[in-house]
Amino acid sequence: MLGSSFLPNSSVHSGPAKSQMPTRPPRRGSHSHSLDEYVHAALRAGAAGFLLKSVEAPRLIEAVKLVAAGEGVPAPQVTRKLITEFAQSAGKLVTALSGLDDLTDREREVLGCLGAGLSNAEIGTRLHIGETTVKTHVSRVLTKLDLRSRVQAAILAQEAGLALN
Repeated sequence: MLGSSFLPNSSVHSGPAKSQMPTRPPRRGSHSHSLDEYVHAALRAGAAGFLLKSVEAPRLIEAVKLVAAGEGVPAPQVTRKLITEFAQSAGKLVTALSGLDDLTDREREVLGCLGAGLSNAEIGTRLHIGETTVKTHVSRVLTKLDLRSRVQAAILAQEAGLALN
């Protein structure tokens, strides 16, 4: 079922704009395909995130706060697929590969976690560090590799074979 997307101005938008919606209505049995179309349309329309209607209230509140802070919030159900699709079509981030040598061991671990689609809280738990420390490492990774977003970092981690399982 289509969920809510978050636009850059932090307003909640129930699905993509009509002009951005797929022209064909979703068919029974093709839920995954139609969901992909809605996610892509929402992102093309400028959404900073996408959540399914089944999202629980605490996660929705957290997502709104993250988007307001400038973060992107894709639903966990679509994160890995989005990362994989972008990684397959990437190639633009190859130049950032040379910057990997500038990362500390911990920054490389954080980059690997980003490649696995983990949130800051999940990275902190996995690496036994605080969420504020994770944010610092993410920021340093983005700066050192001259990347603009976590998604770019995740794609780079996948391309470099650093994504953790």
